[in-house]
Amino acid sequence: MIHTTNSDVLIIGAGLSGLCLAHQLAAQGISCNIVDKKQDYPESFRADKLEYNQIDQLRKMHLDQFVIPQMKPIGNIQSYCDGQLETIDTIDQYGFDYTKTVNNLRANLPSGVALKLGTVTNITTSASHQTVSLKDNQQLTAKLVVIATGGNESVTKLVGIQRNLIPSLTSLNFGFDVKRKDGKSFDFRGFNYYAEQLTNGVDYITFFLIGDNMRVNIFSQWDAKDPRAKALRADPLAEMPKHFKELYRFVGELELASKVQVFPTHFYRTSGHVQNGLVVIADEFQSVSPATGKGLDKLTNDVTLLSEKYIPAWLSNGRASKRDIAQFYNDKSKIAVDLKGISDWMYYRRLSTGKKPSILQRIIFRLKACFNTF
Repeated sequence: MIHTTNSDVLIIGAGLSGLCLAHQLAAQGISCNIVDKKQDYPESFRADKLEYNQIDQLRKMHLDQFVIPQMKPIGNIQSYCDGQLETIDTIDQYGFDYTKTVNNLRANLPSGVALKLGTVTNITTSASHQTVSLKDNQQLTAKLVVIATGGNESVTKLVGIQRNLIPSLTSLNFGFDVKRKDGKSFDFRGFNYYAEQLTNGVDYITFFLIGDNMRVNIFSQWDAKDPRAKALRADPLAEMPKHFKELYRFVGELELASKVQVFPTHFYRTSGHVQNGLVVIADEFQSVSPATGKGLDKLTNDVTLLSEKYIPAWLSNGRASKRDIAQFYNDKSKIAVDLKGISDWMYYRRLSTGKKPSILQRIIFRLKACFNTF
């Protein structure tokens, strides 16, 4: 027997973007169901710093009460280049554990939002009525479907949405916890070190507190098959001085305090996403390099536009046709934020590899981004 549940909006994916959107819509009295395969979000690579403007965006969305308690203020960041101290910046910045934050948001879903567990097997859409079928004979109906599944493209494939890769834009990122060999505490809360040889494919290394642990993230433009990547994954403490020669002079001798996580990222932008009754957001629409720190900017901008401007209007009109949906993708604010993520990625690639795109390539790239023609 098929069990059917109805809501105003159905969000597929209970990651940060889907949960933020659900909280924002619920605050306006818009009912939501969220579909995800698992009750709890699993451990993942995603651990980073949140900048002051990103914290401010979360405060405006009234989500800081769920997010900031999971973080630790960094306060100041020491930045080094060529073995020399460049700056000490005092800023409102936090170490951010993605898994704990997402699970805290799931545990505090507002009234009018329900988490449905299951695997999506089929989606049918129209301008006014959407139906999503799950593997266990559940059927969910809504006036609008939002796909917020991040890097997982299994759902978008069901509705014919494709990813267009730009092979020249890739990144490989490493993350792990460390402690000092001498047992002493670090004399900093945040620390950045830029490689002496900027053309070897390494962007930079960053240390920052998450809870009581010192997290290390290394951002590179390497391919996963690069011998340097394999060596760094196998023994990061031995390999780090090869790329950051004076590093241990500033941070002390280190020991690993966790396993090494590796997260490859390829640039993509979706096509075929302008459809009746369906929207794709955040990383499901366009990827971003973790080195740029722009992922949350893209996420909060999409959520704000949809929750404050577009979804209330679509629900009020009783329809969300292709033409209506296209207005969101063509919003000047969305285009600007998405384009910033691309241009920053290109900057880091140029800085760490010395490979500079031609003027014509950059013009074509920007035009494609502005007109959603990747």
